[in-house]
Formats: sequence, structure tokens, C-alpha cells
Amino acid sequence: MYYSTPKGRYTIDKLLVTMPVVGPLYNNITINKFFQAMLLNIRNGMRIQESLEVSKNVTNNYYFLSAIEAGKINSLSGSSWIEPFEEKELFKPMVSGMVGIGMQTDLAEMMDKVNEYIKMEIDESLALFVKVLPEVTYVFVGIAIIALVITVIVPLTEVYMGSFISI
Repeated sequence: MYYSTPKGRYTIDKLLVTMPVVGPLYNNITINKFFQAMLLNIRNGMRIQESLEVSKNVTNNYYFLSAIEAGKINSLSGSSWIEPFEEKELFKPMVSGMVGIGMQTDLAEMMDKVNEYIKMEIDESLALFVKVLPEVTYVFVGIAIIALVITVIVPLTEVYMGSFISI
């Protein structure tokens, strides 16, 4: 229900991006898709504003979409379209620097290099996720076993002992 509202969707999407282990992976995948679309549009001769407008269709994350909209407004007013992504901490400083240099030189070539860098980040994030996943699973299984003991075994013991144990 809360996710259906724009504010709830924005809050949950922001949480998805900022979560400890899954957040960087989700963010990097979103940035990778976004930059691939931007690269394709720029290579086909689109201006930055048009490319941002078309490229926003690759994601449905409201937090990321708000940065795209702010970037589009910034580019129309003559300032940097990268700033909203930096403010929301969606781009790492390395990515922002590379795109900033690309704006002064060849943006398409630099975006291609940024995509390579982000793919390496995705691989590292996936490796970390695979390392952490068993531990998280063990915690959930442990919690389930404790819940089972509390809900089933304790009442059976109370019946058997004649309410000797009181919780």
C-alpha cells in the first residue's frame, strides 16, 4: 500500500539504492543500463537533454528518475547534468570525474569507458553478494528454528510439565 504512493515508492527506491550489500549492486546495474542507453543515443546524434529524456525509460526507480529529471533541468539551464547524480550519491566520484572529462572531450568514448568500469564494479558487487548470501541465509534459518522452538516445543513442555515453566 505504501509503495503505491509516490512518496512511498521514492522512499523504498532510495532504500534499495542505499542498502549495504545489495544497494551498490542494484545501483551499478541501473547506472550501467542508463549509460548504455545514453551512449547509444549520443552516438546517434542526440543532444544531452534528449538523450536524458529517452534514457530515463530504462529504469523505474523513482530515486534514480528524480536525478535524471534534475539533470535534464540542469542541462537546459546550462549547468552540469551530472550534479544531481553526485548530490544523491548515485555516481561514485570516479564516474563523475570521467563523465565530466568526457563532457570536455569526447563524451561517447568516455561513456564507453565508464561502462567498462561499472561492469567491473558489478562483478565485484556480485562476488561480495555471493560471499554474504550464505551468512544471511544462516541467520534466517536460525531465526526460523528459534521461532519453531518457541511456538511448538515450549507449549508442549508446559503441557507435559503441568505449567511448570511459565514464560
